[in-house]
Amino acid sequence: MKLPLKSIHYFEAAARLGSYSEAARELYVSHGAVLSQVQKLESWLGVKLFVRRNGRIHLSDEGKNFAERISPAFQLLEQAVTDTRFEQRHKIIISAIPSLAAHFLLPHIREFHNLYPQVDLELHYCLDGHYPPDSHFVLGFFDAAHPPKGGSNHILFSGASLPVCGGGYLNRSAALSPRQIARHVLLHDHTKTSWQDWFGLYGQAGIDTAHLKQGAVYSDFNLLHTAVLNNSGIALCPYILLYEEIAAGRLNVLSANKGNLDRYYYFSANKPCRRTVQETITAWLLGLAEKRRHAAAGLGLD
Repeated sequence: MKLPLKSIHYFEAAARLGSYSEAARELYVSHGAVLSQVQKLESWLGVKLFVRRNGRIHLSDEGKNFAERISPAFQLLEQAVTDTRFEQRHKIIISAIPSLAAHFLLPHIREFHNLYPQVDLELHYCLDGHYPPDSHFVLGFFDAAHPPKGGSNHILFSGASLPVCGGGYLNRSAALSPRQIARHVLLHDHTKTSWQDWFGLYGQAGIDTAHLKQGAVYSDFNLLHTAVLNNSGIALCPYILLYEEIAAGRLNVLSANKGNLDRYYYFSANKPCRRTVQETITAWLLGLAEKRRHAAAGLGLD
């Protein structure tokens, strides 16, 4: 004997909610569809499940008894579905250097959760090459002379930098020459070699090289980024990471001469996970990188 499971499902919703209309909204069907299924169930059982009084439906004695008997079964079904869905969830651990965490991943975390609600994301900093060993993905940078080891690496975009300052420090539409830049306060990221290398590329004639060794050092890019936004001086920053602030005028590009020309941001699959999940995360990260490269190119920066 084949049970009318659909009719029982519709009856359970109407009995629990006390309304055909409310049941229809919960089930995403029409009022008439619920009424029709209840009537089919009544015919199949040979009893009247609802009676109408004062314009509202009420369970009959038989309907009340039937609803009480099927209710535990529906609770078991709901729990089984919930448990199965939970078991199919995946925890993904991503470790990223601070610059990529703050400017590449975090602005899109809500998008990630909306696209992949079954994935529980755990995000860690990757500092000085150290990260949790169970990280599924690692995001960092490398210089061309020292590419990362392994065959599962994907380049995201260039890590080349441009001289930038906050709009309140120096608001100029025309580019500055290296000599003009050298007259200002230079901010350093981790070490003072980036500026020395930049001036080495674009000429140091007439520039006080001792000045290049002065100025504050920020051991972390996010500290440097905050300092330059607060008009503390001029910094060499990776323009693809900061194109939104450049487009909005919060940061001004002072020269088209790029530093760190051989630097690239990348990510690698560090720990295996389910193939479909790994492919999904990889496609998402590469898609974000493509949008960022395209947007930077649209500003004439790439």
